[in-house]
Amino acid sequence: MWSSEDGAIWDKETGSLWNAKSKDGIRYDYDSVVAPSGSGATDEAIFTFGGDRETFNFFDPTQWRNVEDDVWRFALEP
Repeated sequence: MWSSEDGAIWDKETGSLWNAKSKDGIRYDYDSVVAPSGSGATDEAIFTFGGDRETFNFFDPTQWRNVEDDVWRFALEP
């Protein structure tokens, strides 16, 4: 995992993520989509979606069951 305090300089984390004892204990996935930042907007935002073991196959009608209520939106202020 990579982290940044300012978005300009990124550091690769070296410790155990989420205090997991092994990589098998880390079961959280994220994916992102770039889309209009809002209704009628001309700028774009990055949306991240979190869940557990989803494939992010938008054509799979069962994937919505795996996406948890963890959606983040990153956009510039208007």
